[in-house]
Amino acid sequence: MKKTLLLATLLIAAGAHAQVLESGFENWTDGAPDDWNGSKTHATGITAFEVSENVHGGSLALGLDVPGTSHRRYTTQPLTVEAGVEYTVSFWVRGAGEIRVGLFDDRESGSGYSPYSPYTTATGTWTQVSQTIAAVNNTDIAEFILSVRSTSAPDHVVVDDVTITSSGGINEVSIYDIQFTTNPNGDSPYNGAVVSTSGIVTATYITYNDDNEPQYRYTYLQDGSGPW
Repeated sequence: MKKTLLLATLLIAAGAHAQVLESGFENWTDGAPDDWNGSKTHATGITAFEVSENVHGGSLALGLDVPGTSHRRYTTQPLTVEAGVEYTVSFWVRGAGEIRVGLFDDRESGSGYSPYSPYTTATGTWTQVSQTIAAVNNTDIAEFILSVRSTSAPDHVVVDDVTITSSGGINEVSIYDIQFTTNPNGDSPYNGAVVSTSGIVTATYITYNDDNEPQYRYTYLQDGSGPW
């Protein structure tokens, strides 16, 4: 279901943390998506592959084939994290299998891995998942983890449009993601959330009160030349 996107107010977040990673798996090198296949990716028991049909956004997505019941890691390239900061990993998933989020942050004690978030079971419908994980160390060799198990053909687990933000950050969300909804009342899945979006300004206008004074300024945004 599509709803008209109307921005009545522009929100600016002062002091918000920067976005850590945004990945749509659009660019691949030597059989791996750029910014992924880090050093903590399991060497065996997992196969990563390009998906070009029924993707969530863009033209490609990431497929992960993990036939066994033991989890396998697929990780980002090294990123910088700060001790005590929570990071939200948001992604879209479909297919058949289970997926959760983890973090290697070179912890001072133990294995170097944070506790994993709970598993989410993928289905045949694209579903957005957001899970939060905290860092213990300040390090520039952190790797965020997609932990996957028990996948099955033909799709296995397909992941697209991953965004990682630190606490206090604002997620960058497409106009499509804001507008598209399956909620019977027509509410956006981001109803009540503060997000950042971008697009082409196609119209602006001002409404006036009963005294003919300017009251609200409205701005319409459009994503390219498509319907969104």
